Amino acid sequence: MVDVGNNIVSVKTRCFHCGEQCDDGAIVNHERTFCCVGCSTVFELLQENNLCTYYDLDSHPGISFKKASAARFEYLEDESVVKALISFSDGVISKLTFVLPQIHCASCIWLLEHLYKINEGIVGSKINFLKKEIAITYRHADVSLREIVEILTKLGYEPDITLSNLDNDKNVRSENNSAGLRSLYMKVGVAGFAFGNVMIFSAPDYLAKISTDGAILTQSMSTVFAVLSIVIATPVLLYSASEYFKNSWYSLKERTISLDVPVAIGIFFLYARSIFDIVMGYGTGYLDSFTGLVFFLLIGKIFQRKTFDTLSFERNYKSFFPLSVVVRKNKKERTIPVSKLSVGDIVYVRNKELIPADSVLVSDNVRVDYSFVTGESEPVELLHGDSVYAGGRVVGTAAEFAVTKDVSHSYLTQLWNNDVFGKEKKTTLVDISNAFGKYFTIVVTLIAVATALFWLPNVGMALNTFTAVLIVACPCALTLAAPFTLGAAVSILGKNKFYLKNVGVVTDLASVSSVVFDKTGTLTYSGKSDVKFHSESGRVLSDEESQLIYASLQQSTHPLSRQISSNFIYNNFVVNGVYATKIVSTNEIAGEGVEVNFENHLVRVGSADFTNKYSTTQVVKISSTSSVYVSIDNECIGYYTIGNIYRNGIRKVIDDLKNSLKLFVISGDNDSERNTLSEYFGESHLAFQQSPEDKLQFVKQLQSNGEFVAMVGDGINDAGALKQSNIGIALTENTSSFTPACDAILAAEQIEGLPTYIDFARYSITVLKIAFWVSVVYNAIGLYLACTGALTPMFAALFMPLSSWSVVGIAYGLMRMREKSISAR
Repeated sequence: MVDVGNNIVSVKTRCFHCGEQCDDGAIVNHERTFCCVGCSTVFELLQENNLCTYYDLDSHPGISFKKASAARFEYLEDESVVKALISFSDGVISKLTFVLPQIHCASCIWLLEHLYKINEGIVGSKINFLKKEIAITYRHADVSLREIVEILTKLGYEPDITLSNLDNDKNVRSENNSAGLRSLYMKVGVAGFAFGNVMIFSAPDYLAKISTDGAILTQSMSTVFAVLSIVIATPVLLYSASEYFKNSWYSLKERTISLDVPVAIGIFFLYARSIFDIVMGYGTGYLDSFTGLVFFLLIGKIFQRKTFDTLSFERNYKSFFPLSVVVRKNKKERTIPVSKLSVGDIVYVRNKELIPADSVLVSDNVRVDYSFVTGESEPVELLHGDSVYAGGRVVGTAAEFAVTKDVSHSYLTQLWNNDVFGKEKKTTLVDISNAFGKYFTIVVTLIAVATALFWLPNVGMALNTFTAVLIVACPCALTLAAPFTLGAAVSILGKNKFYLKNVGVVTDLASVSSVVFDKTGTLTYSGKSDVKFHSESGRVLSDEESQLIYASLQQSTHPLSRQISSNFIYNNFVVNGVYATKIVSTNEIAGEGVEVNFENHLVRVGSADFTNKYSTTQVVKISSTSSVYVSIDNECIGYYTIGNIYRNGIRKVIDDLKNSLKLFVISGDNDSERNTLSEYFGESHLAFQQSPEDKLQFVKQLQSNGEFVAMVGDGINDAGALKQSNIGIALTENTSSFTPACDAILAAEQIEGLPTYIDFARYSITVLKIAFWVSVVYNAIGLYLACTGALTPMFAALFMPLSSWSVVGIAYGLMRMREKSISAR
């Protein structure tokens, strides 16, 4: 809570924020009086961020925090309603998403993302401006869902809660978007109807100008047509163009100039001048241009809306998380993509792996880490039958879950983009594009005023040029170029199983100067290998020992563990083997190994140092090949050797990347592969026996030398290095484990395409620059024609969407042309 330094006084006056009369004990803050702490806090927030001009355009613009309807939101205390609205809850922290139709500008975003300063129970809030949604994380003990809704309502952002929300239908947001689009179509219909009819009513005037006989209609008929034109055109101003005026009003209240301000000014002046001319008898005005202007502007808005909806659809459905999960059925295991999971499937999730969908725990108990969802890493203990939310990660012993809800890729993407896992980013072309739109609007408004003054005293020409400049010089194409081009790149790469966290990763990928590879499970297969067990005494493993080792390996996500476990045969272990013996606890230590405590046995699998440390018998460490050591009940019984098999095409990947990038290998394994890898990378670019901390420091050292580093690893064991790198790429193969700190996920079978994907990212930036320059040239030509009077407001409105169409068309054509070569790779 912001410390407002409140003083209690006994003065009856009106609240500076909301205008309500203050009771005895009003709050004084910065020499202003408030009725309650809520109003005082909102004022403090606005003042801290120089937004107190909010109060300049209205004496008491705020909404009272002092009183709330006692019954209006009472239904939000019903447990069934709460359960339907929240997307996650662990008993302490909950998350939910609301649609807020009232969101208009950057000031709205800023205020709504600072809700935690208004109520301490709100952990954080994030806005999706395009969808007008807010995602809120809060603590149950400090604030209820009803109180959150009341806070939003008091701020002027009442959530759109409908029966469809309570049904928890996955199509709710799609329906909300469709409703908004239907409203836009209605406005276009009204504007189009008015445009057509006003053009008909204006036809006699146009014909009279070219007729040798002069006026075609009598004065009375001209008056009738003029009045009818006003009647038909007025709904266009009040309804079809209403969004431009609303957005402009909210923008001006915050003393900012949005893109809608110059458009709203042009629309209003064109309508007002037309009414003035008709009433004063100076002529028939420009109502045909006015209605045509609004009609074409709304056509452009529909196009822009459709463009963003298309990008959002492709992001959620055509792309996918290239993760896999183990499904158990009829005592057999199979690995399938999470996208093919169905309700009722039994999934087996290992230590540090992601729970991909809402489920119910089938196993006796499990510990789940919800930091992926809430940002807080304290594991939660769950028992058989408890509900488990998507995005949780198993900590310790693996467990079985019954899926209760379909996988939501859009939800997983939202979790992945949690600010908790964000990195400090440089300014990108996207940021430059957004900033340009703000200053562009100010400059264009000044040009419009200067042009109008230039053409005076010719009022008609001054009005036409003023309006035309405001309409034709629109930065929409500039601001649309970045999200469309980069969004298309994300979609194309996603369909090729290279899933990017967000559009900003495209610019990072294009800037890479060095690539660091982990060896095991990245350059080598995690499943294919020549695995052999060795014992100094010639010991042969018993069935029980094999089952204990297999069950222990199943608890680990390390690539070597998966390589060994894939060599075991899953033959009724559930009934006859170790699954009849309960696993008490599991502890996996990154860079060392996994310790599994059964009811009657203790198994350790990992490095020689890890197993020897606790064992009564010691095994000699070998360095001639990759090896994994085993101890059972504190006795080292032997070790597995793994003959590494490099991925198909990895040599070509390295050769292609070496042409433009510096390449390195860091591995926690021994240096048995040094001779092989030195042929690929060079002796000086190899580092072995690296701990997770060593890997992180290796990346940091490269960055200190000015390198822009991409790290490619398995996602869990390389988590630190992936987070430290400028772009972390997690390679996944038959697993649902990856670190949320990574920036991209690459399906292992697509690693051959990595050079192509990096090249495509660079190509996308080139396309973006081309789109920028096309838009700049268009605006320069349009401004010239508008300033010289060669462009009427109506034709300016027609050319305005053409700017966006041309930019998007060029970007679309260039991106899809390259997409074919990627897909054909």
